[in-house]
Amino acid sequence: MELFGGARRRTAAHGGARVFHAPLDVLLSGSNVVQPDVFLVLDEQAGIITEPNIKGVPALLIEIVSESRMDRVRKRDLYARFKVPEYWIVDPEADRVEVYKLQVGTYGKPEILDAGDTLEFAPLPGLQIDVAALLAR
Repeated sequence: MELFGGARRRTAAHGGARVFHAPLDVLLSGSNVVQPDVFLVLDEQAGIITEPNIKGVPALLIEIVSESRMDRVRKRDLYARFKVPEYWIVDPEADRVEVYKLQVGTYGKPEILDAGDTLEFAPLPGLQIDVAALLAR
């Protein structure tokens, strides 16, 4: 998976975060457990990493669309409620990536990226993922 590999290469070279992928539980609370496809925990958040799971809110959660309503409505609302700073939805069928950034406790309109664009994550300068390569089948 280009997304996981790109993030992992950047963090291996420059540090700043750890990259994880499913299946690994993220416990947002005692009753709210998710398994994002890929997610990043910044070094300053390392205390949420435990042997069996992640206990807290990662800096970035990424979902590859499997069920549109679940990813675009339910998970988006849940992640906003738990103040996940950034949430990406990768939609291979629509050939795009939607980037949601938390603003005043909610996600506004997403930034839509497609082939020709580059995904970046501000807390990790140098993390750049080519959207065309990510969406290539």
